[in-house]
Amino acid sequence: MRFPRLRALAAASVLSMMPVCAVAAPALPFPADEGAVFQDAALRQRLFPSATVKGFGEPSYAVSVAVPAGWQAIDPAGKAPMPGGAPATMRVFRSPEGAAGGEIELQVSRLPQEMTADDWLAIAVAEANLAPLASRMRVGPTGPVVDRLLRAGKGPGATIVRLFAMKDGDRLYLLSCRAAEDKYAARAEAFALAISTFHPLRPTGNVYAEDLLHYKVGAPGRPTFGHLASWRASSPQGDLAPGINGAVFKLMGPGPNNKGQQLVGQITVKVVQKAENPGLTPESLVEFMRDDLVAAGVTLGPTEGAADFRTEAMTQPGKVARAAGRRGENAVEFRGVVLQNESSWYTLSLIGPAQASNPAGFAVTRRALEVMALEAHPGR
Repeated sequence: MRFPRLRALAAASVLSMMPVCAVAAPALPFPADEGAVFQDAALRQRLFPSATVKGFGEPSYAVSVAVPAGWQAIDPAGKAPMPGGAPATMRVFRSPEGAAGGEIELQVSRLPQEMTADDWLAIAVAEANLAPLASRMRVGPTGPVVDRLLRAGKGPGATIVRLFAMKDGDRLYLLSCRAAEDKYAARAEAFALAISTFHPLRPTGNVYAEDLLHYKVGAPGRPTFGHLASWRASSPQGDLAPGINGAVFKLMGPGPNNKGQQLVGQITVKVVQKAENPGLTPESLVEFMRDDLVAAGVTLGPTEGAADFRTEAMTQPGKVARAAGRRGENAVEFRGVVLQNESSWYTLSLIGPAQASNPAGFAVTRRALEVMALEAHPGR
């Protein structure tokens, strides 16, 4: 992934910058959304009029955002983003004091594969080497949105950056609100207002960045598992025990030096009939998933983060769990989901790259497991 604009903010002091864990609220308000301008619509429209931005001359990218009156609007002569390419700038609003006095930049990126806005922004922040100050998430007009406050640089030349990411199908909108650290407090309300009013005027209506396909497992009731189109579905190899049916979903990616294909992640699904396999529990099924991976040559550490989990389609609670491990020389992570209804257990076992070694691969494989769990239906 490429984020040249964010990296440029941190370039001057990238070696000396250290993460900051806490910030005094009076110096760096986050979020600042309680002022009178938020309550008085007429005052807000006078001081912060709404602007319609038709990015790249394409109406489908049109967005609306409130910005300070009198700020300069700069439209770059850019093209719409390509899937997987760098974010493209739609417009920059600049303070009369110049960039140090405050800027609001609207960008959009195209996701080649489904991932959350939170994971996308975390990768961008890590690649740009920005220091975290505060973070929050909430629900926006197109789904979950993420809002982060960060510092670029150190000392008198530091810049405070508030990044806001909103996902709409395969589009990832990014607002970068920034000002010199000694100017930020005076701009915090304007930045908060821009973030709170931003929305696409023609949302795609798509939940995911990819098409959702459906795979029926040959078990009683014909349970269906929704999966992202980038994953290939197949029947499992070898014989399964009585009362157990399954499927395997694989995500392939470029091999070393972009030659050939290699496995990025694999999700193994099993449907276990309770009547033919009595005495099972969510905890024992997590262990069975681990055993299958160990038998396939994966070394796993202890199970972590086991927690109850339930979806709308399943009538009884299940379990989610994870464990770090290795497959050969590669750091991997196991994530397991156990679902159930009155007649069956449903296990989903993911083996994918560890976050530290492959952040993008980790983000897309973990999200694929979440989608499959949420889109699992027991059938008739």
